[in-house]
Amino acid sequence: MIKVALVEDHELFRKGLVSILSNKKNVEVIFDVSNGFELICKLNFSKQYPRIIFVDIKMPIMDGVALTHYLSKHYPNIYTIALSMYSNEDKIEDMISAGAKGYIIKTNFDKHFNEAIETVLAKNIFIDKSFQNMDSMVLRKNNNNIILEDFIELSKKEEHFLELCAGTDCDYSEIAKIMHVAESTLKNYKKSLNEKYSLTNRASYIRFALQHGIIRIARL
Repeated sequence: MIKVALVEDHELFRKGLVSILSNKKNVEVIFDVSNGFELICKLNFSKQYPRIIFVDIKMPIMDGVALTHYLSKHYPNIYTIALSMYSNEDKIEDMISAGAKGYIIKTNFDKHFNEAIETVLAKNIFIDKSFQNMDSMVLRKNNNNIILEDFIELSKKEEHFLELCAGTDCDYSEIAKIMHVAESTLKNYKKSLNEKYSLTNRASYIRFALQHGIIRIARL
């Protein structure tokens, strides 16, 4: 039984996907959510994990590229497959570079599902058949293991804090929940980031995180 999860902000479409998957004997949908924050909370507090997560690209709170990059760093044993209406090579490149193992056009979900699962579980990359002529270089562009520059001296907690501040629209109470710390603890991270790099607000966090590969965001 292959455990899967769905991250899709359009509820009716998401429920339709759940209905499709409920008819497949070898698949179990362990949860379906509307955005990346909900997914991260589920993963943080769940006793079971999906093997594959289908992720929409354009979502509120945390877009699919930022979420995929987050998952590739914090949950490397979970495979991510992009699920999108975009038939655009830039979007494929964004998702594959962020760590996705596949890309399916939403209207082709049921048709390509089995092949996509088999391909990804075999540790290969699956791209929707609409892109058969796509440059093979894009498929090899999986740069999710970015190494921070030598002069960046961040603790794991500080990096995680920056990642959530810059890559999501979560407020500080939600960020504290994800990080399993008290909200007051975040003040220590803010103070440290200010002292080290003169980062004073979320705009500066976003700029710094993008410059140093801590987050990825979609080109929308």
